[in-house]
Amino acid sequence: MTKTATITKGRQAMLAVHGPARLTVDAKPVKLRRKGLALLYVLAVDGPTRRERLAEILWGHTRALQNLRVELHRLKDALSPLGIEPFADGSDPLSLAGVMLDRAAPKPTGTSVLLEGLDDISPEFQEWLDRLRDTDAQQAGSHARTALVDELARTITTPFVLVLAGEPGSGRRAVAQDLAGRLG
Repeated sequence: MTKTATITKGRQAMLAVHGPARLTVDAKPVKLRRKGLALLYVLAVDGPTRRERLAEILWGHTRALQNLRVELHRLKDALSPLGIEPFADGSDPLSLAGVMLDRAAPKPTGTSVLLEGLDDISPEFQEWLDRLRDTDAQQAGSHARTALVDELARTITTPFVLVLAGEPGSGRRAVAQDLAGRLG
């Protein structure tokens, strides 16, 4: 018989994706150490992950597995009183249960950063975080470009000359190519 994560009825544990990195339970913030919060995010984003890999990402030194054990214990102590057992089965690869990513929340206005406040935990984690941010930025740019191309395609009738201006790397070439493809 395998154990499953137990959550007190009605409890909702969410990790915010946009803006400051935080865990909320029933919309109330839970105070966690940065490493513990980073650990939850890695498991929530990547899914089941071997303990050795988690230790490498978050600490990257010879005592990393011991540090991981300590951090898992701290997380259990912080979340158990709230009715959340995120690592109930304790198997390897380690998987997260009962905690979900809050992707539905709108991006805060201004210069919001994905998982803000989790920079410089370790060099390996920073690489992981930078890849995640790059992927998110590409997806956001893709959605914005799609909306722009849709609007232009509705208003332009061929033949038409359109001059796109912008900084190098702004995506103007991709907009032009998408629009040309849409208009045939």
